[in-house]
Amino acid sequence: MHPTESSSVQEPIIRYAESIGWTRVSREVSDERRNGGLRYEAVFQSKLREFNPWLPKEYMIPNFTADIAGNRDFLAFLRGRTTAYDTAENREKNVIVIDFEHPENNVYEVTDEFAYNNGHFGNREDIVFLINGISVAVVECKNMTKSEGLALAIDQLRRYQRETPELIVSQQTFAVAEGIGIMYGVTWNLIRRNIFVWKGDRIGELEHKIKTFFDISHILGLIGKYIMFMENDGEISKLILREHQAGAVEAVVNRCLTEKEKKRGLVWHTQ
Repeated sequence: MHPTESSSVQEPIIRYAESIGWTRVSREVSDERRNGGLRYEAVFQSKLREFNPWLPKEYMIPNFTADIAGNRDFLAFLRGRTTAYDTAENREKNVIVIDFEHPENNVYEVTDEFAYNNGHFGNREDIVFLINGISVAVVECKNMTKSEGLALAIDQLRRYQRETPELIVSQQTFAVAEGIGIMYGVTWNLIRRNIFVWKGDRIGELEHKIKTFFDISHILGLIGKYIMFMENDGEISKLILREHQAGAVEAVVNRCLTEKEKKRGLVWHTQ
């Protein structure tokens, strides 16, 4: 009997995520919390009010279009770059959605079979990672017995983007996984050359790769710093720093902060 995608890939990934600090939400509870929507509204509102007690009761989050522009604007929202008016202080203030400075204040959850129907199409993502009730990352799984498994998973992501783009508005990064390895990239950019193998320091160990890619500090780093949008002639593109590039940036910043007597350095051009 061949192992199923759920038993051989999906279930282990969720267990690995639980072991590094993500709380599992069963699909039944997840469906109940969302009630057909795209986030855990109670968790989201609780954290929004905790981080921004000055917000007026009637505050509503901005509307985000179901396209790459909306995804760019949602990333700005996650990074606390949107504002609201504080009547007590008589000024605009940034709205905090994720506490990057004190990560322990956030709620980190993972669930499976994340379904959404927009009235025309319905799709169901294999695994979704949520911060403060907001879906920020998706994993598509394929049985390791299937040839071209990772390519098939990427094709599924393309279908989600085409049929239910609302599902992808808040999601910033993705991974596709089978029993051995994972590849990763950013949503709204599924061009093959922009999808990368996650090495995670070890080759051929799914557990280690999941635990390094979905390490909470790594995901916060991606959302906070290492996903970028560019616009050229009205066309928006989205990019992610690869692991060696992010590592180089961190090393440079750390050296500047801790070794102030050093005035010069070299970054190899491929970085």
